[in-house]
Amino acid sequence: MNVGDIVTRKSYNHDVNFIVEGISNDQVTLSGVHYRLHADALESDLDVIGTRGVSEQLQTSESRPVTKAEDTRGIKNSLFGWIKDEDSHELNHPSDHLPPLLIGKRFVRILHIDANEHYLNKSLSQYEKFDLPVTGFSIPEELQPDFILGLLQKYQPNILVLTGHDAVSKDRHAAQTINGYLNSKYFVEAIHTAREFNRNYDELVIIAGGCKSYYEALMEAGANFASSPNRVMISITEPVNIACKIAASSIRTVVSMDNIAKVISSGFEGFGGIETRGQCREIKPMF
Repeated sequence: MNVGDIVTRKSYNHDVNFIVEGISNDQVTLSGVHYRLHADALESDLDVIGTRGVSEQLQTSESRPVTKAEDTRGIKNSLFGWIKDEDSHELNHPSDHLPPLLIGKRFVRILHIDANEHYLNKSLSQYEKFDLPVTGFSIPEELQPDFILGLLQKYQPNILVLTGHDAVSKDRHAAQTINGYLNSKYFVEAIHTAREFNRNYDELVIIAGGCKSYYEALMEAGANFASSPNRVMISITEPVNIACKIAASSIRTVVSMDNIAKVISSGFEGFGGIETRGQCREIKPMF
């Protein structure tokens, strides 16, 4: 077994595909291929089913339903299909190609900070499909609070995504405190710093969290949208899809969780948030 191998856990009936991130004696550190899931396992509990190079193939062959978060055409329709023309007040119906629809629209700057480089690259590919401007950095969760202020000052984003891995203690009492979570405390600290940088929820939209994050703490810290109200797993691109929805929505539109739930696979169980203004501005006349 090597770092980069794709494995499944025998003790969990091979339910999730993981990438091997590290091996120490018989202990193996794992990251989910499709979900923002971090786990440790004994090497003897793992079956190797491929290598990192075949992860894209696994994405289509893994025995699980295709979700809204992975259905690109469905996301395009959800993100862009309802944008109104100011004069006609009619809905546009986009084709498979986004640029014609986006002519005359000005999008904001997105800063995406992800603890996992594999997840970051997949997220950046998702933004690219929607032609949205983004700057991305792979920074471990525990270091995100140290870097966030400098990155905000340099890039001046309108939308900030803070994400990576997370997990919750199986102890019910521990799960009611920030220390009962693997990385929520780092997300909270980074959100605090970002919100001190800009306290306006409509000027700096913050999307934060990973699988099973401490939703209440992330929201209290100042996030617009956060995972995970029901402590469920979220897919790699769900934070991306929320950022795209906000970026593509007119400033005249208030986006709520009713809108967000349509573009993420975990729905209200995976994310919650506050009403937030869209960040897209129409340009007239075009140039």
